Amino acid sequence: SADRARNVPVATRCNTHTKAMVRVWFVRVAPDEEDEGEQSKREEEDRFVAELRRQWSSSLPPLEQARVVPVLATRYLFDEPPSAQEVEDVMRRHDGLVLTSRRGVVGFAHWLHHVGSVPAEWPVFVVGPTTGATAQELLHIDAQRMVAVTEGGASALAEAIIGRAASAEPARRLLFPCGQRRRNELVDMLTAAEAATVTELVVYDCTRRLSAAEAGINEEVAPPPDWLVVFSGACAEAVRDLLGECD
Repeated sequence: SADRARNVPVATRCNTHTKAMVRVWFVRVAPDEEDEGEQSKREEEDRFVAELRRQWSSSLPPLEQARVVPVLATRYLFDEPPSAQEVEDVMRRHDGLVLTSRRGVVGFAHWLHHVGSVPAEWPVFVVGPTTGATAQELLHIDAQRMVAVTEGGASALAEAIIGRAASAEPARRLLFPCGQRRRNELVDMLTAAEAATVTELVVYDCTRRLSAAEAGINEEVAPPPDWLVVFSGACAEAVRDLLGECD
C-alpha cells in the first residue's frame, strides 16, 4: 500500500459496529532490554499515543483507551561478534554504509565490535534522526559524513544515493546492516538505476513475545480494540497469528 511504501503505521478497523467509546492499539516492537515495571510509563509516553490523544476530536466518540501492544522482541544475531579479520575482509569489499533503522545500527555495532569504527572515508546514508543519532553514539560517525533523509523512508534514501552516484567520487559498494525481515525497495531501486551494489548484512531479527491473552487480544481478558495500528509487516503477521489463537 502507499502507507507501507512511506514507512508509516497502517490502521486497521477491527470492529464495525457503533460504540459509545473507542479503543485504539498501536502494535509494534518492544523497546530493547525492556523493563516490565516501566511498561505502563512507556505506553503513556509513546509519541504516537500522545499525538493521538492530542488530536482526538471532540466530535468523535470518547477515546476510552490508546495503548501500545509490543508483540515483537528484537534478537540481535552477534552476541559473539566475528573476528577482526572477518570484519575487515567484509569492510575492504565496500566503500559506503546504509543505515535505515536504529536496530540496524545497534546490530551493526555488535558485529563491528572487534574493529570498532567505520572507515573515515566512507559516506554514511541514513534514514531518520533517531537512526542518525544512534549512529553518532554507537559508531562514532560525525554528522557531517552523513547523507540523511528525514521523510520518505528507504525509497527517499535510495533517491539520494542515486543522485550522489553522478558525483565525481560516488560510493558504489554499499554495506547495508538490516533485519531478517525487510522490504526490498532500496536494493531494487539502486539495482535498477545501476547506482550501486548493495550487500545486505542481517544483524537482527524480531520474534513474537506475547500470547493472545498476554497481549489482551482476547474477549476473556479485555474487550477487543476498535482500531489496530501496525508499524511493519512483521507486526501485522504477529497480530494475524494472535487473532488466530482467539478463534
